[in-house]
Amino acid sequence: MKIRVCTYNVEWFNRLFDENDMPLTDEKSMARKAALRAVLAGVDADVVGIVEGPDHSKKRSTKTALENFAETERLRLTKAMIGFPSAGKQELAPWYDPSKVTVSHEPGGMAE
Repeated sequence: MKIRVCTYNVEWFNRLFDENDMPLTDEKSMARKAALRAVLAGVDADVVGIVEGPDHSKKRSTKTALENFAETERLRLTKAMIGFPSAGKQELAPWYDPSKVTVSHEPGGMAE
């Protein structure tokens, strides 16, 4: 099976969400969301590695923010996950179409 994978550095993606991980609806945010939707539709990837994703903390969820964005913008990338949250802001997260791929995070490795 072939899948399309890409990375997308969405500069300050976090600024498109409120404190409840819902996409903002002000005029500036709406224009930016339309541009993001156009890029994602044009690339038509099954998995997008988001760089500078929404924040993840005790009060915020990268996964929830991306999934809420997908729902409100009617994207096929309806699922997201995060492996290791950063100490700062702007997370790395796979965002994907669950009808095409299954994604898991299995930390491990070998000590050197």
